[in-house]
Amino acid sequence: MLSFKSMPGTKTAQESDPAELLAAREAYELGCLLSVANEDIPGFERHYQLVKSCYTDYAGVLKPSENQHQLQGLNLLCLQAQSKIAEFHTELELIPVDLWDSNAFIKFPIKLEQYLMEGSYPTVLAAAGSTPAPSYNFFVGMLSGTVSSPTNHDDG
Repeated sequence: MLSFKSMPGTKTAQESDPAELLAAREAYELGCLLSVANEDIPGFERHYQLVKSCYTDYAGVLKPSENQHQLQGLNLLCLQAQSKIAEFHTELELIPVDLWDSNAFIKFPIKLEQYLMEGSYPTVLAAAGSTPAPSYNFFVGMLSGTVSSPTNHDDG
């Protein structure tokens, strides 16, 4: 990628080489997934910021990615797991509302957020067995550990 003349952020979408942008987007997507597999939150966040630019700034020249919604959902989960609720809602606003209920990758973190806000911790714990993709397990595990800790809620 070092020899690419059209790295995201270096040229406008119309001036960029779609093949180079596509290769960069796929590399960033893989970086996100590998970071999650390695439980590397800072790595995931770095790669996600790069791929997010491909999804937004270059949507007019790149075909939609099969991984976009999964990674957007992972990002929402990452923010939840770190209690970055304001950022969660900011990122959620960037996702079309029609996907909130129709896309399993997006719907899952939204439902978890609702369960957390309701204080329905057993439902959050039960959700760990129904993630839409194995890549979600790391962040769901972090959330499950948070809600199952006796210092975080009253079991009485």
